[in-house]
Amino acid sequence: MFKLPPELVRSIGDYKRSLEEFTEGKTGPDRFKGIRVPWGIYSQRGGRIFMTRVRIPAGLISPAQLKALAECSLRYGNGVLHVTTRQDIQIHEVPIDKTGLIMDHLKGFDLSPRGGGGNTVRNITACPFSGICPKERFDVRGYAVGLTEFMLKDPNSYRLPRKYKIAFSACKEDCDLATMNDLGFIAQEDGFSVYAGGGMGAVSKTGELLEEYIPKRDVGYVAEAVKRVFFKHGERRNRHRARLRFLIERIGFDEFKRLFREELDRLKETTHIALRKIEFTYPPDDELEVKVAEDEGDFGIFASYNLFPQKQKGHFAVGIRLPLGDIEAEKAVKLAEACEGLRYAELRTTRSQNIYVCNVRADELHTLYLKLRELNLALPFISTPLDPISCQGAATCNLGLCNSKALAARLIEELESDGIDPDLLREMNIRISGCPNSCGGHPIGAIGLHGLVRKVGLKPVPFYRVLLGGRVKEGGTRLAESVGTV
Repeated sequence: MFKLPPELVRSIGDYKRSLEEFTEGKTGPDRFKGIRVPWGIYSQRGGRIFMTRVRIPAGLISPAQLKALAECSLRYGNGVLHVTTRQDIQIHEVPIDKTGLIMDHLKGFDLSPRGGGGNTVRNITACPFSGICPKERFDVRGYAVGLTEFMLKDPNSYRLPRKYKIAFSACKEDCDLATMNDLGFIAQEDGFSVYAGGGMGAVSKTGELLEEYIPKRDVGYVAEAVKRVFFKHGERRNRHRARLRFLIERIGFDEFKRLFREELDRLKETTHIALRKIEFTYPPDDELEVKVAEDEGDFGIFASYNLFPQKQKGHFAVGIRLPLGDIEAEKAVKLAEACEGLRYAELRTTRSQNIYVCNVRADELHTLYLKLRELNLALPFISTPLDPISCQGAATCNLGLCNSKALAARLIEELESDGIDPDLLREMNIRISGCPNSCGGHPIGAIGLHGLVRKVGLKPVPFYRVLLGGRVKEGGTRLAESVGTV
């Protein structure tokens, strides 16, 4: 599991001193914003309360960590945890003077919001089924966690031209959207292919193949070399054209590759980069059967959509569908307690804003299901149109033009009331963003919608642009195309 670097723990004191100066009126709000945002502290709509975005490297979270986050939300926030499309977990409605207390509490659980916002190395993500998927080439989680630990130690990771997003996928299905990140690693035979310059926003772009193959030992060198090219040559005046993909557009991919190779060679000559080797425990294969009462029809529906058979025989990943990515903190505590009673269970957040309980033995499944049902967490139809992905939108975000969460909730209601058969649309996803910035991932949705505002007469009126046909797969990633507005 991820370990907070000592340098990061020590820097919490710097944040708390800046916070004290701000609350005492010695530092103005604009200057303090430049301090709090790289710490993952964003103002919510209205500017009086704040959100803390806690990074969850590779989406891996222990029951104790989930409890710690829930406790912070209950004590300092609104009592609801929000899973983001980068596997982070957000705590909302936090008074600014409580943000330091959250950091102090979470550091004891190797959790931090450092780099959760601003022009930083953002949460490094990984396929949520890595280590358990029959299709994977190998487990990529350790590389995401080790790279996070390495990157967070470097002060330059917090003063980049713009955000730097890195992802790891374990096979060509590209479940972690590596081809849509600034830097993406996709597992190959005993190594990785590498993509650069992808990303979503008002102007989205698929990544280009930077390296057809690198050995596993070069992951740190490659990520650092790309970061250094970005640091030296990226745009720092116009933040709307500052992402890595705009640098590549400006200088051309061939020139970018030349600069990258120069940095890579220099690093290998002058610096030793060895990511911490992280060992994971895998459950042994077992001849187990699912124990179910004869009248449990609801469990059958849940099982057909929310159970993922692992490559470890007799074990499953159990999907917990979180409508709109939200889970009440009290339920999160009880979920963590339920997992503590399972032999090998571990929790993972997903980029589709859900949680999976992995390594559940077949003979534990029904007991876990009953506990989830008691908590109203046994909702079937995970990762179907009944499970749309949405950013926070205008409900809390200062940039939101439309209330994307409200639209997603209404879509769920309408689809459920229409009695649509989820099996017919099982592979279809709906992604909604409250503005063109793509936090909901609308450019890669089979159905994508993003908020915009148009004048009708003399009044501004909210609209949604509708896009169709997005998909992600190594060698086949395609952006959705606009088909109109509603």
